[in-house]
Amino acid sequence: MLLFMPIFMPTVKTQLSLDPTNCENLTIDEILFVNSSLLKCLTNVMSHDINGSFTSSETTNQLLPIIVNQWKFFLDYEEFPEFSSHSVCPCLSQMMLACQDEEVKASIHKQVLSFARDSNPRMRKAVLVAIQSMANRLLEEYSLFYPEAVPVLADLKEDHNPEVEQECDNTLRTIEKVVGEAVYEHFPKIE
Repeated sequence: MLLFMPIFMPTVKTQLSLDPTNCENLTIDEILFVNSSLLKCLTNVMSHDINGSFTSSETTNQLLPIIVNQWKFFLDYEEFPEFSSHSVCPCLSQMMLACQDEEVKASIHKQVLSFARDSNPRMRKAVLVAIQSMANRLLEEYSLFYPEAVPVLADLKEDHNPEVEQECDNTLRTIEKVVGEAVYEHFPKIE
């Protein structure tokens, strides 16, 4: 599959860049299906990219904005939570794992965290699911990125939406499990 990626990438970038509100030939369900399939394909390719030939800094920097924009494109649709947790988040976390460049890994993490200030609680919850996915994928290596997430997690721990607050508790438990450090002391009232 890695051999065909240079040929396949222009099509992937074009399809994932399509704004579903401006696409008259396909229904939203068809676009979601295609984009989900493409993100899962990218995730699979990156999981086999042992030497980083596909997930080079250049390719990762090109794909990152396209992948995170999936959140913006589909936020208002009913299927968003499942699409985000089963397609977008695994793709982002696998990209972070496969990438060899530490600066680009930090950029991926920072890009995800930037969505935590969104006014929509579904987006904030998606960010927390993405952080869990990254922590589960990177394991101990996530400890390098966790300090940058602390202020974001502190804000989300006190979110006015109870679902976001609960997801933040889940995220903190996940981080504590994979990083192997107590994180609860920084965040009051985790049940």
